[in-house]
Amino acid sequence: MSKLFAAALIRILGATLLVLGSNAICQDAEWRRSIDAGTAAMNKHEYIEAESNYRNALGLAEKHWHKDARISVALIRTAEACDAQAKSEEAERLAQRSLTSLD
Repeated sequence: MSKLFAAALIRILGATLLVLGSNAICQDAEWRRSIDAGTAAMNKHEYIEAESNYRNALGLAEKHWHKDARISVALIRTAEACDAQAKSEEAERLAQRSLTSLD
């Protein structure tokens, strides 16, 4: 392999890792924004809005991370929002999923 080719390959790999790393940071920031928005809505007793934000966070977590605490957090927060709306069965189901999400 020529030195020029090796140098180009190293630059390409470095740029790829930089892009992938920043993408992961953006995904985590979006998840955090959804959780924070849900928490703010819960504090204002806007439970439907909270549930929507928490479900968005759950969708992001399930899409981007496997067996990650962010899934469990989003599940339990969604369960809390459902419970506040008297959706007991849904809240129980989500809470159970939260308990087993890291198994």
